[in-house]
Amino acid sequence: MRSLATLSTFAVVIAGAAACSDEGDDPILPTTAPASTSTSSAGSSNSAPAVSEPLDEGKFLGDPCSSLTSSQKSDLGVEQQGRQAVEGGCSWEFGPNSEWIVQVTYIRVAGGLANDYDKNATGAYKDGYFEPATVAGYPAAFSSLADFRPATCDLNVGLNSEAIFHVTVRGDATKDNCKAATNVAARVIDTIKAGRQ
Repeated sequence: MRSLATLSTFAVVIAGAAACSDEGDDPILPTTAPASTSTSSAGSSNSAPAVSEPLDEGKFLGDPCSSLTSSQKSDLGVEQQGRQAVEGGCSWEFGPNSEWIVQVTYIRVAGGLANDYDKNATGAYKDGYFEPATVAGYPAAFSSLADFRPATCDLNVGLNSEAIFHVTVRGDATKDNCKAATNVAARVIDTIKAGRQ
């Protein structure tokens, strides 16, 4: 089982691995946010909201790059095929100098998103950030052990009581990469819902 701390460390390493470039056309990742997406103030609750409509991540653990369909990638401006970067995770690197990175990683962890809230309660995110949110009706939290915003934004979304998925967007620091992460997450939820039919 991959811990959230390990994933956050991986995201930090990726975020610092390459410099951003202003050359070329900007991807359109920060598209219009879904109407059902909202963000609440950090620390507004000490416990994670329950997932009212649990989703099974099982089929995406072995094929995380199928989390975004071709039409979704086109809508988001993701220009390349994904590659499996870590167990349960897919990474898309694109842009004129591969300065944009989008990652989606599935994590099985006891308590699901509650694990993230518990870490916050112990002060684990004191040097980073923890901001509760909702994505497409699912409980979520922007969280990272270190704060590299606005260039990099990390988002965890609760799928059920034993699993979350994590989205990282790194790119142009003049863009709203947290909004971009939210837009990616909403489309992943759509894909998972479609996959269970």
